[in-house]
Amino acid sequence: RKAILTKYSVKDKVKGVGTIGDALLKPTEIYTKPVLEMVQKCKIHGLAHITGGAFTKLLRLKTTGYEIDSLPKIPPIMGLVQEQGVKPEEMYKTFNMGVGFCVIAPEDQGARIKSIFKKYKISSQEVGRIVSKKGVFVNSIKIA
Repeated sequence: RKAILTKYSVKDKVKGVGTIGDALLKPTEIYTKPVLEMVQKCKIHGLAHITGGAFTKLLRLKTTGYEIDSLPKIPPIMGLVQEQGVKPEEMYKTFNMGVGFCVIAPEDQGARIKSIFKKYKISSQEVGRIVSKKGVFVNSIKIA
């Protein structure tokens, strides 16, 4: 892990990103309330806060595989990091890429889970599915 935004100052403004310092210090969403409600009202197989180590953390939940292929738009600051020469697979091993939390649940629970997140004004979407091949695959590239 090396410094990759060294050509920028925290005060620099970058089109689409804003001030570098503000983008890097943007606070994370707090998922406590919707997660507590989901655990009570939904069938949940696993929960993962996607922080350092990113999507590799999903392997802690089960000895199965994950195909992640419907991700939200990459946050501008992550796009800027990637433009510095960081390979996509490394980005998805290291950064959350705009996904702060994953809920592993049966497909028929999706609508209920999304409605709970919506109630708390937190955007959510299905990003992938369980697969039989062990590992974590982002857009068919194995990252873990």
